[in-house]
Amino acid sequence: MLAPVVSQPTRNSPEKSNRNEEVNKTAIALNHYQRLRLENELRWATLGLHNFSVLTDPIPLLCGLWRRNDVFTLRQALVDLEVTWNKVVLTVPFPTKFTVKEQELYDKELENVEALRDLVQLLDAQNLVPLGGMVRPQHYEMASNANNTFREAFINEAESESERALYAQVWPYQDQES
Repeated sequence: MLAPVVSQPTRNSPEKSNRNEEVNKTAIALNHYQRLRLENELRWATLGLHNFSVLTDPIPLLCGLWRRNDVFTLRQALVDLEVTWNKVVLTVPFPTKFTVKEQELYDKELENVEALRDLVQLLDAQNLVPLGGMVRPQHYEMASNANNTFREAFINEAESESERALYAQVWPYQDQES
């Protein structure tokens, strides 16, 4: 019985070169982390904390926060941080305290965000509007009609005129013709 011929990478073949390059990249990264561990033990220990993400999640949110008008995401990270603060930092109290009214407003806003997320996922699941909002030209009219129908239903859930304006503003698929 003949065995299939399997070509082995030759000494200077592109496959071997790519493999060597990957091995070198891995060795460089490993060397970097080992050096980091030896040179800065406190930083290394911090990277290994079980709650590292709770401590660091709010930080990248600050970049461009006002330009994006995304106070909700920052508030969500701060609320999460406040909840776990005493487990994370034992010696310093949390720098701020959310009032009961602020917490209620946040909870209501969270409900709205979740409802909006559910609607957007439904549009995607029904093959009406994909998550990114980009549709092919031949599907534009159907997607636009579905978008407008769901958008109006979402806005009509608002309890006041100011809430309706907010709901209209946060709807993710703004039709360019609107």
